[in-house]
Amino acid sequence: LSYKIVSTLLTIYHEVSHEACKEALNEIYKEEVDNEKWLEKWSKLGNTKFDHVLELEQKWCHKNAIGFTPALLINGRQYPKEYDRSDLLYFIEELSEKFLEESNVNKEQKLEKQYI
Repeated sequence: LSYKIVSTLLTIYHEVSHEACKEALNEIYKEEVDNEKWLEKWSKLGNTKFDHVLELEQKWCHKNAIGFTPALLINGRQYPKEYDRSDLLYFIEELSEKFLEESNVNKEQKLEKQYI
């Protein structure tokens, strides 16, 4: 069932509109949603266009021990369970500075390799 939901969301995003996808996401994450009724409303039967993408994503999730959604990832790592998501506000500035520093170092290394 979850596969059908994800496949449907991908189809809506790529073939209908981003706004429709936002609406579908809001509906599917409501607390008392009936998944079957949601699929009846949003599903396009027989769409296997995104199977390969979903297989790759599933392998990545298994490899990185991601077993639920929505999962919050920062720099490719799962946000620690010890913190509330609201605590991210206290870390975001430091994380963005660190990311920019690392990006600049990587750019410099690439430039050096070009001239060697």
